[in-house]
Formats: sequence, structure tokens, C-alpha cells
Amino acid sequence: MVAVGAVALVSAALLSRCSDEGTRGVVPVSPTPTKQVDFPRERALRALQARARNNAPAPPTPSSIGRDRLSRAMSSPGKNGAVMIEVNALRHSPLVEAVLECRKAQRTDDANGLELLKEEFGIDITQDVDRVGIDSEVLGVSGFFAKLQLPEGLGEGTAYGDAARVYSITTDDEKPAFMAKVGDDLILTSTDESQIKAAVDRAEGRADAPPSFPEGIVGGEIYGLIGPELIKSVLGVGDNEQFKPFLDMLTTSALRVAVDDDAAVSLDIGARSADDARQLSRALNGAIAGARADARSSGNLELAALLEQARVAAEDDGTIAVDIAVPGADLLRILGCPVKGAPSTTTSP
Repeated sequence: MVAVGAVALVSAALLSRCSDEGTRGVVPVSPTPTKQVDFPRERALRALQARARNNAPAPPTPSSIGRDRLSRAMSSPGKNGAVMIEVNALRHSPLVEAVLECRKAQRTDDANGLELLKEEFGIDITQDVDRVGIDSEVLGVSGFFAKLQLPEGLGEGTAYGDAARVYSITTDDEKPAFMAKVGDDLILTSTDESQIKAAVDRAEGRADAPPSFPEGIVGGEIYGLIGPELIKSVLGVGDNEQFKPFLDMLTTSALRVAVDDDAAVSLDIGARSADDARQLSRALNGAIAGARADARSSGNLELAALLEQARVAAEDDGTIAVDIAVPGADLLRILGCPVKGAPSTTTSP
């Protein structure tokens, strides 16, 4: 969840500053010594170049049956995007290790919540969850769920397909929802029973599951394709009028996030027209310049230096290439943790 928070924080910071008055370029500032950011875009490019140098063939397009069940479940034809979160990889990144250490030392509600989940459901999220997939209709989790203990109130559920059981549940806001346990390695949830069953059909190989992502997207801790509807679903903006002009400019965008000591994001934003691409590019450049100026004026030289490496460029194909990074130290402070993971003595903003 830390990486999701990082993406949300970056998005919120940019969107809060986006306006038609954005500048055409990033205002330069004097450089501050910092490590060079290895953006996900550059990692993917190096992998493609290495394969070309070695005359290696491109990876074969996986068949519906050949791919793992979570990938097939999230490969719904006609959907405008899905995001995969490599939870196991995130768990062992230095940034998330620091957060877990901090939460354990603080003995906060978050840490207690993890223990309660383990006691009540038999699942240790930090060990038993492998990946999470999200689209606008379904959330899927893959992992090791043989010891999963479901609440008695759910009953026996209804058998479906080869090895799935579908349960009716009630959300916190008293709305109906559904959950499916597919064997011992996959859990799916949705507010639409037909979407759950369709995802089970794809996971078990009874329905078409076209490849979800183009070459060069898969890799890193978070990756995927994001359409306007998925943005609304993930960020919870719904029909918020503040976001509508921005969302109306977008088509499907590609997302890659790498998390180590910091969080680095590469976005290829799809715009509906070349004019929209130019307008968004100007606004994003202005947002980054303003954020960098704020960081320098507040004495946060690490953030300012990372933002100096940020790039926004409108491409000839109508997409906008965005690379931006946020220091892990800033994310830790926002979460109420000191940089070294010891308990914080101050209230986080």
C-alpha cells in the first residue's frame, strides 16, 4: 500500500497544481548533490536494447492457459486498463521494510490490524500475499491461502467452475458485494457477481483472456494500463467536477513504478488530441516547477534535487512521457515515521 500511496501522492501533488497557466518548460535550479534516479522507463529501455544486441527474440505472447491465474483473471476484454502490484517485491524493498519496522516499533493501529488479520483469517499479508491486481470492476489477490479462515457468517458459499466458491458479503457502507476463492491461490472481489464469475472463468481457462499489457510495461513493483474509469475507481474521485476536465482529456495511460529507497514513477499519458497533450504537458511542467520551488524554499533539498531530474515531454504520437520520483524519506515522514524507522515523536502532517 505504500507504493500505491506514493503514486496517489505524486498524482495529487500534480493535479492540485495543474492549470492552463502552466509554463512550457521546467525552470532550472542549481543542482543539489543526490543519487541519480533510475526511472522504470530507462530500465525497460535497457532490457529492450540488451535483447536487440543479443539478437534475442521478443518474449512470446502468453496464451490464456500459459499465464498465471491472476493475470488471466484481470485480462477482461474491453476493459480500459488494469494495474498489477507486486506485493512480495514491495515487501522486501528498503522503503517498505522501513515502514514495517516503524509501525512495529510504534505499535500503531496499522500494525495491530495486521496481527488481527493473521489471528482472525489465518493470513499474514506480509508473507502470504504475492500480488494484487486491480481493474475498474474487480480486485484480485494471489498468494497462499490454504490456511484462510473465512468468517462463519459467510456460510458455505456457492460452488462455481472447477475449484471456486462465491460468497455474498456486505461492505462497510452496507452495500452488497461478492468474493470468490479460487483454489488456494486466488481471491477475487467485486460489487458485481457477473464480473466475479467472468473473472473466475478467465482464471480457470473457460473464457478468453487476452494479454493485459504490451511489451515493456511488465516489470517493477507496480505496472499496468490505466484508463479514466480505473483512475476514478482507484482514486475514488467518481464524478468529482474538479477532476472531470483532466479526465476528459485522457485515454489509456501506461504506468510503471519502481520502489527501493525512493519511489520512481514513469507514466505514458494518453491524450485525446495533440492539443490536449500540449496543454497537459504545459500544466504538468508548471506543476513540477512549482513543487520544486516549494521544496527548495522549505529546505527540502533532497526532494528538490529529485524533482530536478523529473521530465515531461509531449511525444509525436500524442502521448506525454512523464518521469518523476519522490524521496523515501519524505514518504516516511508523511506516514509519521522517521527516516531510520524508529518511532516518531512528532505528529506527521
